[in-house]
Amino acid sequence: DLSAKHMRMLRVLDNVRQQLKKVKEIAERKGFTKELNDLFGEAGLQKTLESDEFTCFKRLYQDALRRMDKMKQLDHARSHGQEPFGLGGRGRAVVQVQAG
Repeated sequence: DLSAKHMRMLRVLDNVRQQLKKVKEIAERKGFTKELNDLFGEAGLQKTLESDEFTCFKRLYQDALRRMDKMKQLDHARSHGQEPFGLGGRGRAVVQVQAG
């Protein structure tokens, strides 16, 4: 399934992003900030990390995770015979009016 492959790739990219962040933190703690920045620059990694595509990745990944979580909640509610989040049938808000 294409969407499952897409999510796996997003997870892998997020792991790499987190690992690179940790490498930078370790290098700073050990006094190798300049050396690491030089290596990242020479390898072209710094340019990639600062690119628009890479910086928006985190937001897109978190959005995908949030949507997956919401789908799980919807499926769980529906499997228990509940209308999730106050939505009726086709995703329309349910409004109850009381006669006065």
